[in-house]
Amino acid sequence: MSLSSKAAFNDSYELVRRLGSEMAERNASPAFIPSIVAATIARGYENRLNFRLLGSLAAFDAAALTAEMDRQLQGRYLYSDTLITRFRNSVKAIDHHFSSDRKELADDSLKITTRCNTILAYRNHPQPQMVDDFLRIAADERADLQLRTAAVQTLGWYDTSYRRHDIVSALSRITTPDAALQADITRAINRLKER
Repeated sequence: MSLSSKAAFNDSYELVRRLGSEMAERNASPAFIPSIVAATIARGYENRLNFRLLGSLAAFDAAALTAEMDRQLQGRYLYSDTLITRFRNSVKAIDHHFSSDRKELADDSLKITTRCNTILAYRNHPQPQMVDDFLRIAADERADLQLRTAAVQTLGWYDTSYRRHDIVSALSRITTPDAALQADITRAINRLKER
């Protein structure tokens, strides 16, 4: 993450601000939290930017977002708390979303395809909160091969995440007799190392 990434939130062009929010979501480094909260307070009235900012919140720790919002609001008087309420409601939904997905992944009574689809949905929005869950599934030799493959393939999409080095390290330690899964592991590692 660079200084220019954080500065994008205050750029004079709205498009740059929205793209900065998207890159913050894809990287998901906790260092972006103060910038996201500050942009929400200062520019949340911009509908398209606010939509993008609220969409990026799931990439970050809910407790850290709430604490940062509280910190930045200290001593401030707001004309309206509508944006802050919307922010807080979105943050509350984050934990529910992840716990729901974790329950689904742990539920062996569900069809494998349902569980795989839950994992594969994270390719479009790689969330660092799920990395450890996916690594655990990928390394679990008792887990269904299709589920393990979905986890490995999804982890390959974390190429802009601040956790990509952790993912490469963990995937490098996984060995499997299945040639197709091993090929997917190698492919994911190579993709993550390319950045």
